[in-house]
Amino acid sequence: MKLFIILIIFISFHIIIPLPSLSQSTLSRMDNLLHDELTTMYAADQKAREGLTAEIMSEDSVRMKKMAQGDYMRTKWLKQIVDSIGWPTKAMVGTDGLMAAFIIVQHSLDYEWQDSVLPFIKKQAMDGDLPKEEYAMLQDRVLMREGKPQMYGTQFTVAHDSQVVYQIEDPQNLDKRRKEMGMLPFYLYQRMINYMYKSKLDTSSVQSKKASNAQSMPDCTGK
Repeated sequence: MKLFIILIIFISFHIIIPLPSLSQSTLSRMDNLLHDELTTMYAADQKAREGLTAEIMSEDSVRMKKMAQGDYMRTKWLKQIVDSIGWPTKAMVGTDGLMAAFIIVQHSLDYEWQDSVLPFIKKQAMDGDLPKEEYAMLQDRVLMREGKPQMYGTQFTVAHDSQVVYQIEDPQNLDKRRKEMGMLPFYLYQRMINYMYKSKLDTSSVQSKKASNAQSMPDCTGK
């Protein structure tokens, strides 16, 4: 199986993430233009991932390359925004605009920039402006890329055409940490992954390795 680009992923049971609706009065207090641009970028991100399956990801390298190119362009655009006005806030772009910005970061291949905005995303998650599980998934992705054990069990690699759970820090307390982030117990999450990809998830221990040396599955879930 040959992929044009190695993407670091996280897998969720959500195929498409609906954005919350906003009242007109709320929109009038925000930066309407930035809000609209973010939600437009979000729609393009979701469309690129619509209908993708594990089989398509492994066989349709042209489509995967096109998806990666889209992620690159959206990252470039958002980086320019952040360089100009800073990381967007809920007051500026609303809940849906903030989620759209997060999705662009989540799918970004600019790992240095992804790391640089992680503290802003963490603070917004802890303040209740973003769901905590979103921060948890991005944190796992960063840890995996650094070759460190993940904390919440959201990251998977591909080994011998099977999905394998990337190694987990202190697995005995995994569900406790997931609960703190508002996430389902891991056994239910595992069942959903098995159903989504029509295959059995390998939860055996995985040796630590740099993500750049591991072949990982592209994120087709919309997150």
